[in-house]
Amino acid sequence: MTNKLNVSKLVAMIIVFTLFVPMTVMAAPTLKARVTEQKVTLDGTIFKLPMYNIDNSNYVKLRDFAVMLNDTDNQFSVAWDAEKWSVIITTGEQYKTEGSELTVLDTDNLKIVAATNKILVDGVETGISAYIINDTNYLKLRELSDVVGVGCEYNAETMTAELTTAPVVESEPVVDEEAVNDDTDEEAAYREYINSLPYNVVYSTITSDDLNTNVLTDHMNYKFVDDPELIGEWKAVYFVRNIADFDPNIFVLYPDLVFRGALDVLSFYAGGTYETNKDNGHYRIANWTKGLIVRPLYYMTICAYEIHQIDGVTYMFMQWKSGDYVSEHMTPQYYVFQKQ
Repeated sequence: MTNKLNVSKLVAMIIVFTLFVPMTVMAAPTLKARVTEQKVTLDGTIFKLPMYNIDNSNYVKLRDFAVMLNDTDNQFSVAWDAEKWSVIITTGEQYKTEGSELTVLDTDNLKIVAATNKILVDGVETGISAYIINDTNYLKLRELSDVVGVGCEYNAETMTAELTTAPVVESEPVVDEEAVNDDTDEEAAYREYINSLPYNVVYSTITSDDLNTNVLTDHMNYKFVDDPELIGEWKAVYFVRNIADFDPNIFVLYPDLVFRGALDVLSFYAGGTYETNKDNGHYRIANWTKGLIVRPLYYMTICAYEIHQIDGVTYMFMQWKSGDYVSEHMTPQYYVFQKQ
């Protein structure tokens, strides 16, 4: 009986103690994010990919990552399913831009919470680490790369996150023999001129397998410098050995002249990116800085460009550095583009 009374007294004392003695509550750690200066390359080409660093890991905006991978074998679309409270990633589909991509990141008044929504890749839930920063999804770079099949390695020597996509398999260009045979005398003469060049700019079939070990590669580490005159759409209209060889009167003499080259349209965007377009099919996004254009496919080359006003028309002359430059060490010649 005495033991029961003692236990009852002890319980009563504990209750009283908890009522009147304040208890210490551990606050949840405050999440902090900072804009990282981490360099990023995609298949060897520098890509300005805005990222936050949280707990020593890089987090990237999902839509920025998607636009970077457009027109590669690792491209994917992004959608939101409110009913499932899920981000939907569908691999193999082209991402449709909405205008918020690749913008400057906020640095002040950041609201950071761990993401509670699901992230589905091709219908399968993933465990990707993610945060909501100012109402936008940011995913851990390495984990996101893994789920969409992109290689992600850190180069400690250059302090660079090196991303690699699956190899893009390009189809051989289709030659319309009937159209070729229907050339006018002027077009036939022009075609003969093109075919007399040291390499065939019209239907080149050089691939990376054709390159020998004695290849030229250009220095790629350039800081971005803006060039408002370059921004916009440019259409390939001619090809010359030297800039001084270009005669705009060719279009007066032959107004119906149709240029058939390896490039069709180049679209340059603010911030240092551009994309190529051939026969209405987008190839991929690459980079530029003032006076220089990067060619990332097969050949790691930098092509210089010059913009000239001739008879009231704006032309751009761009070096063409292809297989003959990197493997045969030939002097680059020039594409001529007209601003649209």
